Amino acid sequence: PQGALPKASPRFAPGPGPGPAGPLPPQTSGSSLTATTVRGASGPAAAAAAAAAVRTTDASIQAGPGPGGGDDDERVPPELRRAFQAHRQELREAWLPELEACRNDLAEAVRAIDARSAELRQRCNEAEREGSEEFESLRAHLRSAESLKLAVLGREKDIRMKLSEELTALSNKVATFSTAMSAEGMSRSIAQDFPLIQSQAESLRARCVSQARIDVPIDDIPFEARAKAEMLRRYAVLEQLQKAKDQCLWHLEEQRRQLQEDLSQARAWGEQAEQLLESYSQELNHVCYFCSEQFSANAA
Repeated sequence: PQGALPKASPRFAPGPGPGPAGPLPPQTSGSSLTATTVRGASGPAAAAAAAAAVRTTDASIQAGPGPGGGDDDERVPPELRRAFQAHRQELREAWLPELEACRNDLAEAVRAIDARSAELRQRCNEAEREGSEEFESLRAHLRSAESLKLAVLGREKDIRMKLSEELTALSNKVATFSTAMSAEGMSRSIAQDFPLIQSQAESLRARCVSQARIDVPIDDIPFEARAKAEMLRRYAVLEQLQKAKDQCLWHLEEQRRQLQEDLSQARAWGEQAEQLLESYSQELNHVCYFCSEQFSANAA
């Protein structure tokens, strides 16, 4: 009717606010969606994303245009639709199976790596456990030898410290005597204290002199780790000598076989020469039919 508003262009629509209308976002095709998905991820995730994108696009195409989308569907030329369907079919039949196979191969490789990692951790834990057990055994042996020697040294130390304390006590007792004592005190000390102190001093001196010097050897401390390292080094040297000896013996064996083969060939040549000489002798045994003379070099 007259005065009606003109029909809006399908490429433009009113914007969300005041101002001129903005262009509508372009329609996203299945091929562009697939390419965007594949570019955004890699590996098995890319293959799964590409398959999902193609399936989504296929479903959207089979569903047809949505509400209000009739004009967009009418603008798609038939040739373009057939080309798009051909490309989509090519992706589904040619690329998706290969991508799925690649994804399965990658998943299998990941499982193999995980299994190998678990096996590696198990072997390392086993080696660590054996090393810890060996270390604890060496440590217990060393602690046993150390405790025995420390017990001997500690006992000797206690005896000498006790004698030293007794000597100190006797010295302090002697130092307590003073010349300021009374005559009665001096007489009592001379009669009672001095003989007792003298006997104690003689006893302590005798005990100090009789103390034998205890020398606890420390050269027999077991260095088992060092001894094992030395044994391993010697074993490595012996292994190298064994290999050198084996090589020399093998070289001699090869020479023996070669000499034996040469001897066999020489025997064969000797037998052949004997047979040739025997045939020559048989031929020379003939005599001449006319003169009855035996064939020889002189006669020839």
